[in-house]
Amino acid sequence: MLTYGVTGITGNPIKEIRVVGHTDCGGVKACYNAVRPGPNPISKDSVLWTWLGPLRELAARHMGDSVNELAARNVRVQVKNVKEVLGRLRDPSEVKVNGYLYNVENGTLEPVPESSN
Repeated sequence: MLTYGVTGITGNPIKEIRVVGHTDCGGVKACYNAVRPGPNPISKDSVLWTWLGPLRELAARHMGDSVNELAARNVRVQVKNVKEVLGRLRDPSEVKVNGYLYNVENGTLEPVPESSN
């Protein structure tokens, strides 16, 4: 869909791609807990284990992050991935790619800076 959206529509109406994660994310929580001591919340023989593999690896590399920090970090990774794909399809300067984190507690959509401290 990304390919069609940025290359297949006449006149290229797509000017921004938004990558949005959210706080209190079940997948992020599962990966956060999967890399820590204790019972594993994801069965290793499930499709979910495979699907969440990259996020589990990210969680393992950033053990000091909170669940919501991990969610924001994942948004940054996905923004980078979209930019890489976009760069292979067309001039990446024609479409902005921005990351956001939706806060489910207060309903705000907050920008995620491309780099963290």
